[in-house]
Amino acid sequence: MSSPSNGGVASGPTGGGILPPPRPLQMGAKGAYIVRLLMVGDSSCGKTSLVLRFDQNVFSTKFVTTIGVDYRDKMVKIEGAPMRLQLWDTAGQERFRSLTSNFFGRADGFVLCYDISNRPSFDHVIGWMRDIRTRAPPDCDIVLCGNKSDLDGDRVVGYDEGKALADEYGVQFYETSALTGNNVEVMFNSLATTIKRRRIDECDGGGGGRGGGGPSPVVVVVVVVEARRRRRRSGGRSTWGVEEPVRPASPVRAAE
Repeated sequence: MSSPSNGGVASGPTGGGILPPPRPLQMGAKGAYIVRLLMVGDSSCGKTSLVLRFDQNVFSTKFVTTIGVDYRDKMVKIEGAPMRLQLWDTAGQERFRSLTSNFFGRADGFVLCYDISNRPSFDHVIGWMRDIRTRAPPDCDIVLCGNKSDLDGDRVVGYDEGKALADEYGVQFYETSALTGNNVEVMFNSLATTIKRRRIDECDGGGGGRGGGGPSPVVVVVVVVEARRRRRRSGGRSTWGVEEPVRPASPVRAAE
């Protein structure tokens, strides 16, 4: 059993109460809405494997631990709206916490992961959620993801326990398996649907994102251009290491 804990409606990082009006999503140069999704959670929870399964529908056992932040993107169509999902795969180690948390302020949604066979990774969800609430915009949507559901024989965190925590925070909940692909696409599409309904359907004028208090278009253009440049060097995978953090965008507007 792995359905959303709250019927597909996720709250913002504040976890309840009255939220300010949502930021309209930004429209990219190719006519697709840009949605920035951050993968967060302890190291070795399978965040990179989830991204790769969703992006390319493959699973590999040869991954090395993420250093800093990795980046991929995927084009999807959600309820008729073209969306470019930018998947930011962050390092889970404590020594990279300050680097990865710098990306929180530009996020539209979070996939907060733990490993169902690793109790400490579940216990640390509280700290990750605290960071999201402190640093992320209040209109971000969140999914709590119990990964490695294929390891049911090694399970130390029950489904009901994960669901109860998600209900407490008012966020969606899924158990997934990057190995088998179970619920991976469903989870990402559900999060994207929630964001689409909040950030496009509920925004006056249907979003499109040149106003509404969202992040500066200059920042987004610079980050994406830099990501593309690095992807060409690394075979389609972009990486920011701890020695090369993303620098603030220049005040000069980049060409679109």
